[in-house]
Amino acid sequence: MSYSSQGKLEERLFCHNEMDLIKEYTRAQINNDYKIALSEISGITNGKLLDKFLQMEIRPETLTSISLVPLIEVGWADGTLDDLERDSILKAVEKFGWRKTSIDYLLLARWLANKPEPILFDLWKEYIRNLCNNLSENEVSALKTEILSHATAVANASGGIMGIGKICAEEKAVLKEIENSFVKE
Repeated sequence: MSYSSQGKLEERLFCHNEMDLIKEYTRAQINNDYKIALSEISGITNGKLLDKFLQMEIRPETLTSISLVPLIEVGWADGTLDDLERDSILKAVEKFGWRKTSIDYLLLARWLANKPEPILFDLWKEYIRNLCNNLSENEVSALKTEILSHATAVANASGGIMGIGKICAEEKAVLKEIENSFVKE
C-alpha cells in the first residue's frame, strides 16, 4: 500500500469515527433535552427516574400517558384485558381528546394489545411519589381520588356473577398498591 492510499484510508477512518462521535453527541443532546422537558412537565428532578423514563421511551409528549398506567395495570391484573376493561380505559381517555393518530393514543394502543413490563408500573409509582412531594395535601388527595376512581371503574368493568365479586383479588391488590403510592417522602 502506498503512502498516499494509506493517507486516504486514515482520512476515511477518521471521518467515519468523527461521524460516530457526532451521532453519539447528537443522541446525548436529544436525551438531555428530553430530560429537561420531562423535568419541567412533571416536576421531577431525580435524574435516575428521568433516565428510566427515557429507557421506557416515555418522552415529554407522552408523559400524559403516564396517568393511564394504573388503569392499564388494573386491567391486566388477572393476566388478561377483556373488551369491557378496554372500553372502560378508552372511556377514561376520551376526556384527553386524543386523536387516534396521536403519540399518546398509539402508546395506549400498544399497552392495550400487550401487557406492559412490570417496570412501567414501578416507574409510575416512583413518579407519583416524586409528584406528591411537589403537591399540597389537598392536591395529592384530589389526584389520588381521581386516579383511584378511574382504576376502580376498570376493575368493576367485568367479572363477577350478577354484580357480586366483580373485583378479583389481583385487581384489589393493584388498587391497594395504587392507593399506597400517594405518599410524601
